Amino acid sequence: MLIVYVDDIVITGDDIFGIAELKSFLATEFEIKDLRNLWYFLGIEVARSKKGIYISQRKYVIDLLREVGKLDCKPIETPIDPNHKLGVNDGDVLPNKVDRILAYLKGCPRKRILYPNHGHLKVNAYYDASWASSIDDRRSTSGYCILVGGNVVYWRSKKQLVVARSSAEAKYKEVGRHFIRERVASGEICLPYVRYEDQLADRLTKDVPKSKLINNLNKARHDKYLCSA
Repeated sequence: MLIVYVDDIVITGDDIFGIAELKSFLATEFEIKDLRNLWYFLGIEVARSKKGIYISQRKYVIDLLREVGKLDCKPIETPIDPNHKLGVNDGDVLPNKVDRILAYLKGCPRKRILYPNHGHLKVNAYYDASWASSIDDRRSTSGYCILVGGNVVYWRSKKQLVVARSSAEAKYKEVGRHFIRERVASGEICLPYVRYEDQLADRLTKDVPKSKLINNLNKARHDKYLCSA
């Protein structure tokens, strides 16, 4: 895999000789410098240990806090107040909400995501929807995260395009019903029951309390709901 951003390049893969050939080719076409193992890219710091690969944004967060004059602010444990919902007419409270997010980041510079080797490459996905969560138009918010090999690799949340008439419809609306149904019938996909406290996508659809947030962040490294091959 070749990742290019302006004049920064990341090359990754399991073919050592292929990677060497690609670097040799690039060196004949461009003036490049081989920095060896990846350690920093687009604000993301990468570190390796016996447990696996760690990624973090410590420098990026500290630089951001310094730039906006919040380096000495008091840290807080959750980014958003779970008891308050924002609407389009709440512009006057946005600065306070931004300050809260920055205060949350103040307590996060040393936090890292660990990517250990679980010995498999199974795909696991968590999906959730918060029914009628918008106080402006009652549209629902969908959220999902995808794990490969037991490690989170992608997450997203978005507002649904139309109003759902029930919580079940809100959760089902964004999923390709016929596609999923066929894959479940063939055994390619399984849909195990996920307890509320283990639902990793929950924090992508609504504001959650401190205990739920910490619990989800800790569980993101595990894959207890993966189906057997």
